[in-house]
Amino acid sequence: MTRTPSPTRFVVRGTSKEKLRERLGPDIRHEIVDAKLVVVVVEPDAPEPDPRQTSRKLQERLGADVFVAPVLVDDRGGAAYPTGRIQVRFDKPPSDQRCLAFAESHELKFLSRNKYQSAQCLFKPLDVSAYLPDVVEDLASAEGVRRVWEVTEGQYTRG
Repeated sequence: MTRTPSPTRFVVRGTSKEKLRERLGPDIRHEIVDAKLVVVVVEPDAPEPDPRQTSRKLQERLGADVFVAPVLVDDRGGAAYPTGRIQVRFDKPPSDQRCLAFAESHELKFLSRNKYQSAQCLFKPLDVSAYLPDVVEDLASAEGVRRVWEVTEGQYTRG
């Protein structure tokens, strides 16, 4: 299933929903998707033609302590909400030293290795304002990488 970054809907994760609402102000439409995780989906009234620009503007407005990323939309219109973490599956299980070197060379923080799939590791960008779809695209072409994807959360309904 293909997931495409939305040009108009963005996930914002940060401190408290009250602080986020205050920073967003009344001029940006938003909804709380999950109050427990403080995920806000923002729909700018006047999005930029390039979602990177909208993401950058939201980041500037909300501050460096807040994570902003486009909502990922699948072929059926379902939404997935990025967490800010990225899974990387390598061609073969990397050593801890290789994971740390990979993280450093791509400006990432190495978080953990998957306990069931030793070739799969979890990272997050050091720069909270990094545009995740671009980071994923960059990592996908790195030597020794089999697959890369954003870690997401979603809302599921029974059909």
